[in-house]
Amino acid sequence: MTDWRYAWRKKDLRDAPPKGFYAIITSQFKIVQERSSVWELYDMTTDRCEKHDLADTMPEKVKQLADIWGKMSIQFDQEALVP
Repeated sequence: MTDWRYAWRKKDLRDAPPKGFYAIITSQFKIVQERSSVWELYDMTTDRCEKHDLADTMPEKVKQLADIWGKMSIQFDQEALVP
């Protein structure tokens, strides 16, 4: 079972076409992607201020959480189409 607590997506309506800010937070890690940049990874148990990006040192964790985001994004888009 995935240990994520929640995922969040916020559309930035000031840009055209809209670009997003994405994040997934687990009990220990958080991945963040602003606009169309690369994912950043933070260990929330030791770096609550998000000053030390661990994406380069833990690419497997980034891939794991980004894959979860991809699946959830599809689900979010499908649910948005339901009246």
